[in-house]
Amino acid sequence: MLVSAFFIVGTIELWHEVAMRDALLNEQGSKYFVALAATDLLALAASVLGAVFGWRKRRPAQPIIPPDAAR
Repeated sequence: MLVSAFFIVGTIELWHEVAMRDALLNEQGSKYFVALAATDLLALAASVLGAVFGWRKRRPAQPIIPPDAAR
């Protein structure tokens, strides 16, 4: 998730740099920043999903029958 945070911060920094933003908007249009934001959000969603799946895999499985049940 740290890499995703760096991507998002980089996009925000690019938007706040006025000369670069104007040059990109003139050459590429607003679709460039839309695609950049979508890529950042997709990377963030993938890293969160991977963290959730990793957390669920590390949890021990719950027994179906409690160990103190009479057999």
